[in-house]
Amino acid sequence: MSDRSQGAGRLLTGVAWVLLLLGLWLWGHGATDLNLSSPTTGDAAAVGRPSDVRLPPAHRPVEGADPRRVDIAALRVQAPVV
Repeated sequence: MSDRSQGAGRLLTGVAWVLLLLGLWLWGHGATDLNLSSPTTGDAAAVGRPSDVRLPPAHRPVEGADPRRVDIAALRVQAPVV
């Protein structure tokens, strides 16, 4: 067998493994479950929740816990909240 055909066989085997593992990962994460019966509203929090079920009211903010500034060290962002 030539080096070229061995390389092609290895490439084909590698691609087959990648596709198999990707398919198993998607299956394990439920990405293959297509629920087309419920309407899409764009509300990510409502996925899987019946449309007639209301969410509980939000909690009141803690007194004195207003944000003063935003610091994101990885992006070197330091800005006051106005």
